[in-house]
Amino acid sequence: MKRVFLFLLISSLVSCKISAPTFQNLGQWQITRMTGSEISLTNTAYLYNPNKLDGLKITGINLNLETDGKKLGTIFISDMGFTIPRMADFQIPISFIIQYNDLIGNLPSIMSMVTGKNIDLLCVGDVKVGYLSIGKSIKIDQTVPINLKDIK
Repeated sequence: MKRVFLFLLISSLVSCKISAPTFQNLGQWQITRMTGSEISLTNTAYLYNPNKLDGLKITGINLNLETDGKKLGTIFISDMGFTIPRMADFQIPISFIIQYNDLIGNLPSIMSMVTGKNIDLLCVGDVKVGYLSIGKSIKIDQTVPINLKDIK
């Protein structure tokens, strides 16, 4: 009987539709580190979780940012495995690493930012979520506007 219950529980969870959290806004960018090869920025992403499951956790983020079809950097989160509330707003600290080599290929976009124009960053990758011991990867393909005045 326990095996049947466990099988039904796992089957229902695997077939359960888990939707990607919806991006709402970004806080203010802050430069946290500059080395000879890269710049690190941090921010807070504000999102909404449309899922009805309690105990859903973000277990990984792999997002590349692109402008005009060229890679600009990679987004990471510093706090893996935290639980997000069901059907609610939540915030997540993010880090953004930019390699200087990637900046060179994006000079037109950077010049637009310097002159006060918004540029569109394309976020492409996946967010990994987990529920109990079941994991799922959710594809992300979203454009976020950004302006240099938002970076301190």
